[in-house]
Amino acid sequence: MTEASVPRSDGLIDAGRVIDEAPLGGFQFRILAIITAVMVLEGVDIQCISFVAPAIIRDWGIAPAAFGIVFSAGLIGALAGAALFGPLGDRFGRKPVILLDIVLFTIGVVATPFAWDVTSLAIIRFLTSVGLGGVTPNAIALIAEYAPARVRALLVAIVATSPLAGGMIGGIASRWVIPAFGWEWVFYGAGILSLMVLIPAMLLPESVRYLIAKGRTGSETAALVARLDPAGPYDDNSRFLGAQKAARPGNVADLFRSGFGPITLLLWLGVASNLFMTVLLIYWLPLLLEAQGIPTGTAIIATSWLNGAGIVGGVALAYLVDRIGAPRVLVTSSIIASLAVPLIGVAAPNAGLAILFVVLSGFFGLGAYAGLNIIAASVYPVHIRAAGVGFAASIGKAGAAAGPFAAGTVLAYDLPMTSIYVLAGCAGLVSTLTIVAIARWRHDPGEG
Repeated sequence: MTEASVPRSDGLIDAGRVIDEAPLGGFQFRILAIITAVMVLEGVDIQCISFVAPAIIRDWGIAPAAFGIVFSAGLIGALAGAALFGPLGDRFGRKPVILLDIVLFTIGVVATPFAWDVTSLAIIRFLTSVGLGGVTPNAIALIAEYAPARVRALLVAIVATSPLAGGMIGGIASRWVIPAFGWEWVFYGAGILSLMVLIPAMLLPESVRYLIAKGRTGSETAALVARLDPAGPYDDNSRFLGAQKAARPGNVADLFRSGFGPITLLLWLGVASNLFMTVLLIYWLPLLLEAQGIPTGTAIIATSWLNGAGIVGGVALAYLVDRIGAPRVLVTSSIIASLAVPLIGVAAPNAGLAILFVVLSGFFGLGAYAGLNIIAASVYPVHIRAAGVGFAASIGKAGAAAGPFAAGTVLAYDLPMTSIYVLAGCAGLVSTLTIVAIARWRHDPGEG
């Protein structure tokens, strides 16, 4: 981009257009790599409780249904974290909130092995997940605000599906760590890895769009824009056109102003019902498959396959979203997932067939979740973006928390095991209907 081509308006440099038209280079890839690493570790820390659940149940001599409160406590903590730290990211910046969240969930995950009963374990998991839940909205907002418009969906999908890579890694590692060292070392190892990722996270830049929206258009902003467009004449005196300027950070009320109310409600319902389905599988799949006669090691690996398929699905569907639009892609994927999930229960105890339907559920179900994150990251303007993504994630975690609790209730009442999968599939159909409704919503939010 030459000096003549720098987007300007009445002497103001349009940083949003600079970002959208900049070629992808080392600066953006470093941001993507660091954020992805943070989110991978988030996935390890979130899902490690499901991998150790069978071992803890055996060690403590408790019924599997009693573990539902532990799963739900962690998800409720993530709900609180997303609701709390999303708006804080709009107030204080994406970077400092991400760093604080890493510190919080690292302390929590290392403290988890010191739990002595179900209640103490649930409390620790709740507190740990407050930090885990706060990372997601700020990480997604940061990458969305540095991504050129032409590949924004793809980069957001990579970040949104990165926790699934953490779940996949955690599942494979847990299969080896638990027999060799005990379930406690799953958490110790996760804590060590979380500390290691804190160092590169300190190198993250603050969002240029956030700095401009806050009126901080001095040398820091000019230097960051110059990293995106080295040919541009940027210095301390450069004046930038803010994409959306706001005197205060966004809050939940802003998500219902200026015509955003319908999309906010639809996003909340869509994310909540999708996470009801997918998180129920992520947390309960090892226990469910083991109860249906599939060996423990194979059941854990099946969850890794679920996560791995979700990664591929999220990226592949995002590629299609960039080219043919979100509605057709997400509706189709959500329908397929809703049908595949109940078939897992029908297929078990045939491990190969059950894993096939697990893969389909992960590819299309978790892929659809990534697509909903793409919508949330693109529809809101910058001054309420982290709040929008954060509250969508928070309400989604409410659905996620309800999933494991509902599965535990089914087990407690001795209902057929297949009814758990059917329940999850019905939630997927609800998510499908909301995506159809979102496709009919039309609004121009201004700056993307």
